[in-house]
Amino acid sequence: YNVKGIAPKDQLVTSKICKTRGSKAAWGVYVGTSPDEVDFVMSFGTGFVNVVNTGEDISIGDYLMSSDYQGKCEIQFLTTRDAQMNYTLAKSSVPIIWEAGEQWRRIPCLLVGD
Repeated sequence: YNVKGIAPKDQLVTSKICKTRGSKAAWGVYVGTSPDEVDFVMSFGTGFVNVVNTGEDISIGDYLMSSDYQGKCEIQFLTTRDAQMNYTLAKSSVPIIWEAGEQWRRIPCLLVGD
């Protein structure tokens, strides 16, 4: 994929995959890199995220944030569960009832950006 007129040196921000729980620095979801080494990150609209099992089921509309597991989200902190915060990445579009031994699942979501 060639992004006409955009070179890697022209990217506005540098990106790396987050592995910090509730990071305010996480601003989107990595979706790939072009052959020209331009990173693509989505932060608004509908998309998919990988959600890690923290032992708590997820309901439709629950807010998701970054987790300690690189490249994965988790349900937002209990104290801010019902509010979009500066570390919120997405809202779940589907419920999750975790199965025994299930570590993570890819789900559709609404990316809410910051």
